[in-house]
Amino acid sequence: MSIVDTYLENAGGNFLSVKNCPSGTVLTISKVFLDEETFDKPGIVCEGTVDGEETSARLSASNVKRIVETLGSDDKKWIGKQIQCLGHMDYPGLGKKGLLWGGAGGTAAPVAPVETVQSIIVKIKKGTDLKVKEIKALIDKEVKEADTLLDEISCAQIVAASLLKEE
Repeated sequence: MSIVDTYLENAGGNFLSVKNCPSGTVLTISKVFLDEETFDKPGIVCEGTVDGEETSARLSASNVKRIVETLGSDDKKWIGKQIQCLGHMDYPGLGKKGLLWGGAGGTAAPVAPVETVQSIIVKIKKGTDLKVKEIKALIDKEVKEADTLLDEISCAQIVAASLLKEE
């Protein structure tokens, strides 16, 4: 086995990240476990497939709470179910972005209705005390940080997801 193959085999696996996981990605879960060795804090990892490729997602506590709302707290019942990447989020104080996950209910991920940036801004305005100018600034910031990975509508949806509770 080459050094590269050995490194990749022992480097923690093929994990989804903001660089390779756009909003809407669906992971079908085949295994759930608690990883207590990789980082300073334990984390739940879901192994599974995305478009037939084996991969893994390490979940934050916020993501686990959001997934529990759909899939329940019995991790054994998560096997065969799906989680969906809802977008990317900033980790305050870390200066890093992470993935925003939610349960897809064990069926194909729901297709969101076609929205415009303006309709998303209206929705955010109704649910917050922010002014349109402030909302646009948040969306512009997300667009800039996403570089070319996400379009403006996806960035607006991420801002809405971070500001509004799911209805």
